[in-house]
Order: sequence, then C-alpha cells, then structure tokens
Amino acid sequence: MGVLAKEIEATYEVLAKMGEGGMGAVYKVRHRFFDELRVIKVMQAQMESVGPLKERFLGEAKRGKQLRHPNLAEVLDFSVAADGTSYIVMEFIDGVNLRDLLARNGGPLDYRTVIPVAEQALAALGFLHSRRFVHRDISPDNIMLTDAGGAEPRVKLIDLGIAKSLESTLELTMAGAFIGKVAYASPEQFSGNVDPRSDIYSLGVVLYEALTNAKPITGSNTMSIVSAHLNDPPRPFAETDPEGRVPQAVCWAVLKALAKSPDDRYQSAAEFAEALRATLPFAGRRTLVEPIVTTPAAVPLPAPVAARTAPVTEVEIDAVEPPPPSRGRWYAVTALVAVLVAAGAFALWQRAQSSAAPNAIAAGSTLTVAAPVKVPVSVPAAADGQLLINALPWGRVTSVVDGSGSEHLTRGDSETPLLLSLPAGAYKVRLTNPNSSQSVELQATVRPGAMSRAEAELDRVEAGEYVDRAGIGQ
Repeated sequence: MGVLAKEIEATYEVLAKMGEGGMGAVYKVRHRFFDELRVIKVMQAQMESVGPLKERFLGEAKRGKQLRHPNLAEVLDFSVAADGTSYIVMEFIDGVNLRDLLARNGGPLDYRTVIPVAEQALAALGFLHSRRFVHRDISPDNIMLTDAGGAEPRVKLIDLGIAKSLESTLELTMAGAFIGKVAYASPEQFSGNVDPRSDIYSLGVVLYEALTNAKPITGSNTMSIVSAHLNDPPRPFAETDPEGRVPQAVCWAVLKALAKSPDDRYQSAAEFAEALRATLPFAGRRTLVEPIVTTPAAVPLPAPVAARTAPVTEVEIDAVEPPPPSRGRWYAVTALVAVLVAAGAFALWQRAQSSAAPNAIAAGSTLTVAAPVKVPVSVPAAADGQLLINALPWGRVTSVVDGSGSEHLTRGDSETPLLLSLPAGAYKVRLTNPNSSQSVELQATVRPGAMSRAEAELDRVEAGEYVDRAGIGQ
C-alpha cells in the first residue's frame, strides 16, 4: 500500500485482508493504543483519478458519520494519506453476512429467524429513508448478523457507498454504469428513478432467498435477469418451497414487496415491518395450495359451498384432579344425568316427528348451537362464478365492467394473475402493461358455479431497449 501502509501501521496493526471490490480493498486491523478491532476501507489508487468515484467514496465517509443508527455500521474516521490516497475507518462487526449464513446452513432459514432479521434491516432502512437517502445496494452481502448477547442476533446494514440522497442533484455516475446488484435491483432501478420503495423491493428479494434458498427472479445472463425484473412475476413459493415450510401469510407479505409497480408495494419500511410482524400469529404449516395472486389485497375467494358448520371452540382446562364425591353427591349426580338423558331423548323424538325441519341450511340463515350462541352462515349466491384474469408475461387489471356498465374491480389496479368471484354474465376486462403503456380489452363470460378464464399476451419489454430508452444514472 506504499505510503498509506506506513501511515496506517503507525496507528493500526493490519491483521488480514477481508476482501476487494471495484472501489477498493477492505482490511481487518487492530488499533494499537485502544486494542480494538476495526475495519479499514482503502480506495484503489487507479480510482483516485476518476472524479465521480472519488466523490462517491468521500460521500460514503460523510454519510457514515452523519447517519448513526444501531442497525447501521458506524464510520469512525476518514483520512487522506500524504500521496492523496483515501481511506475510511469503520467499526468491526464480528459476525457473518446473510449470504454466508445461508451457505453455512446448507439450505433455507426458518421464517422465525428471517422475520426478526428483516425487522432490524427495515429499522435501518426506515432511518435512512427518513433522512432522505436510498441505500440502492440491499443484498445478502450487505446484511451482517452479529451476536449481541441477546436471544436474537443484532443486524447491521453495511456499505453506504452508493446510497443516494434524494435531496442532491449531484451526478456521480459514469455513463453506462449500473448502480447496484442486478439480481436484487428493483425494476425502476434500471432507469435510475429510485425512491425508498426500491429498497423495499430489494429486501423482498433478499427475504425470498433467505426463506427458500432460491431467487424469485432469475435469468441465464445479466440482460435476461433485467428483463425478468421488468416483465416476469416472482417464482411461486410452491415451486421453491414444495414442503410448505413458509407459512402462507409470510409468502403474501414477501410477495407484496416484489410488486412490479412501486405503488403496489409497501409504501414505507415501517409498513413492511408491520406486515411481517402480523404474520407471526399465523405461523402454522402452510398448505401447498399457492395463492394465485401476489398481494394479500387480492386473496382468491372460496368456491361456493352448500353450508358451513359452526366452528369448534377449544377450551383449555387445568389438569387438577378433583376430590372424590361423597355418596350423597354421587346419587344427586346420577339422578341429574338420568334427567338430562331423558330430556335429550325426548328432544330427538320431537325433532323426528317434525316434518317442517329443514334438511339443509338456507343462504343467509343462522345456525343455533347450544343456545344462546348463534353462528351466522354466509353462502355465496348460486349464480356466482369465478373469473381468472391473466396476462403474459405480466400485466395489471385496471377495469372489470359488466353489461350494465358497473365496475367490479373494487381494489384498484391489481397485478395478474387475478381471481375474482363475480355474478354470472358478460364482462369487459381491461389490462395494461405498465412498462410499455400497452392496453388491451378482453371479453369474458362468467358461468354459474364455474371458473372462466380471460387471458392476453402483452408486450414483453426488452431489457436493453428499456435501459437505453430510460437512460442510466442517479
């Protein structure tokens, strides 16, 4: 490291080289006077002459000093050597990143481990976003886990090297350079038009991978991955988690973060964290029936049924053995049981004599169980059917109108595939491709008690054309 090595070694003992990237090398060091482990990030000499890169390196140091949070790696110092070479001194995180943890585990992580990690990562992102910064480089490599002495590991988000200030208009990107990691990038990141919801998408990719040990968006090369982020829905959990290890509620929470349009995702880190926390009461074994939609807002409606029975309530009784009853109490209990049996027999005989008793539960009626408890029974109308709306490779349903002109899409724009329960009849369905502005209208007929389909092929956005058309930059 030349002059830099001498200046560093005056204060730090260099223990090991931890890694090297496009910007520079990272070293594990020990402070000679405080006997503390730290990390030093050195900018490569050949990068010093590239103005935007040097500005970005300096920006990382400044942001690290300004943005202090328990779940963000702390920047301790910044210095420039006599030869003009820059380096950053950061806290040493004694732990493992999420990618290495997955490799050590040899498979997916349990959702009860993933959700607390996600909550802490979202706390860090929420703090960054509140300070008007977007991280832009969320990946398993940049999520560190360390033993903080508690029941759960402490999460540290690292590498603010390409974090973008939403308040700054300074251009620090070289022409033709992509910012971030393609495998974890949001669709809008390929045009540079990012906001905090881009980080939410990237974390959604990370959580999907942690839960299944597979990526939701794949491709054979860089451009095919870009194209898949722009066009293709995430791989279904039924494909990547065939054993059903991930509860359905967790699947839905993660899939919403992966919506193509930022407007269809969680609108804040706090909202995403709350959705994940809400899944914990429903953390039972997931069925292998995959939801046909990618957000909780469009959960498939159940097929029509003839009737529903009242739910059974489980009552927990303390296992305390009562004392044996006296002989007098025993006679009293026996007599009471005899009376109850006789009353029950009479009631059954009376019901058998009544020809007016219904054999089935009518729609909208109530079923009386052990009065005075009444359970409402809601039965879909017999004339209802289901309509499956799909677009290849991906689209958004913007309108479902019946013959009288009434709109039946009550949840706003919804991504395909979408399953709706509708009255029998003819419908006009409008679909759009948000990436190309293409719009198509389909005719569909819903039949009573059956599932009908409405499908269309939409434009597939070519990744190269999209990137060239939109431009790449901050």
